[in-house]
Amino acid sequence: MVDTCEKMSQKIISFNIICNAVLGYEAFSGGDNIFINFARYLAKKGAGVNIFTWKHGYLMCQKNGLTENEVNFSLSLAGKFENWPFPVLYLLRAFLGIREIKKAIKLGQFKDRKVIIYSASDFWPDSLPAFFFKRWSPQAKWIAGFYLFAPNPLGGFRGEKNLKNFFFWLTQKPIFWLITKYVDMICVTSEPDIVPFIQAGRKPEDIFVVKGGIDYQHLKKFQKPAKKIYGAVFVGRFHPQKGVVEMIDIWKEVVKKKPKARLAVIGLGEMEEKMRKKIKEYNLEGNVKFLGVMLGDDRNRVLQQSQIILHPAVYDSGGMAAASGLACGLPGVSFDLPVFKTYYPRGFLRAEVGNIKDFAEKIIALTEDKSLYLKMRKEAIKEAKTWDWQKRVEKFLNKVEKL
Repeated sequence: MVDTCEKMSQKIISFNIICNAVLGYEAFSGGDNIFINFARYLAKKGAGVNIFTWKHGYLMCQKNGLTENEVNFSLSLAGKFENWPFPVLYLLRAFLGIREIKKAIKLGQFKDRKVIIYSASDFWPDSLPAFFFKRWSPQAKWIAGFYLFAPNPLGGFRGEKNLKNFFFWLTQKPIFWLITKYVDMICVTSEPDIVPFIQAGRKPEDIFVVKGGIDYQHLKKFQKPAKKIYGAVFVGRFHPQKGVVEMIDIWKEVVKKKPKARLAVIGLGEMEEKMRKKIKEYNLEGNVKFLGVMLGDDRNRVLQQSQIILHPAVYDSGGMAAASGLACGLPGVSFDLPVFKTYYPRGFLRAEVGNIKDFAEKIIALTEDKSLYLKMRKEAIKEAKTWDWQKRVEKFLNKVEKL
């Protein structure tokens, strides 16, 4: 019997990833993580992988180890305008992305080939070029990544009202319609995100839950005992939805009972100034350490030196960064968002949503109760084993095969 992945390597001659929405390349989102690993593993399986992007997308791929030795890159000219105002650059990346697709089709790159289109996000610079690709090559199969529904524009991620949230909500509406009408397969992050597409008329078999993945075989090496420098660690973008400002409030409560407790913070983002302001206000400079963006084993060693991992998201469709912590043997604490019941069913203690003191008490319980810690550590490792990228890509390919 021929392995499904081997069959796919024979059938998928051209797997085309469109990722023009990347903005900034020091850190990357869950959607970026997914397309980079799709590209890497599909290339290993023998698929011809083409990545349509622009300067920032290319640099982010390079920074995360995806190079021309594995895939083919096609860059638009949007990099020439990277300092232009965001709304103009946003539209330019979409327009120039469409032009790059049209040029490739005119050159006959996809003639007589089986073609898969994968739009890495629901943002216009990714979705609109994919839509036109599908229109100009009707035989192609379009797979759309849709990894986060925009929050209510009147409430935002944390109850705040601003133009950016309204822009996200407004621009997502037409893309949701396009995706429900024209795509062959939809990729979402978690089980609850299936429901709106079914309500819009799509069948359950049209939707694939990606969740994300990790290199478990490598990360399990960091389960070995090491000196614990940090009581807890956070890994991710400093974004309103990730609850990073609330995390400082939580840590203030932890320090009240454990004055020497240290928190390692890995990442960067727009909320850093607010985080630092609160740290100064609460006199936590000696208790919270910003480590910037860390990749590979530099990050993994910090995980190994930490007791638990924090995932304080207040609005999310998943959040795969914490899975690396689970793989290193770290139990976690999160708010009890409905999505985590299926996204992270094991390995986490869950605090009442928005309850800062309850979250802090869960942290203290994990760091002081040895039997509870060992129980949760075992659960974390069991959960992490299900996250291996190899298994995830094989399931993806099985789904693609049915197209």
